[in-house]
Amino acid sequence: MKILKSLLKTAETIRQKIKKTVLSLPENPKIKVLSTKPKAFVVQSKALGDNWTAEYHSFSYQYEKIVEAITAAHIENIPKLFEKIREEGYVVVNNKRINLHPRVIENIKNIA
Repeated sequence: MKILKSLLKTAETIRQKIKKTVLSLPENPKIKVLSTKPKAFVVQSKALGDNWTAEYHSFSYQYEKIVEAITAAHIENIPKLFEKIREEGYVVVNNKRINLHPRVIENIKNIA
């Protein structure tokens, strides 16, 4: 029983390190953060491209959603989660699809 508890603790430590690493990834260099609580930023309209949603341009928002997916996933499925993000360009959290910015996907590639 002690071995199992030790393994579970190790698995949870790994999950926490992955989450911390994701949250430490860089913000979108094209936005200027005005406030973190509540989150507010500005971005030039020419930098928006075809997607004008705030969530798409806030990398930190997308990292938070990836962390939510990591939290919900079984530890053995986390590598598959990263693979799916890289291949499909989105993450599903609470039955909501979050399309990820290409630079977020590129940043995630450095982790997994």
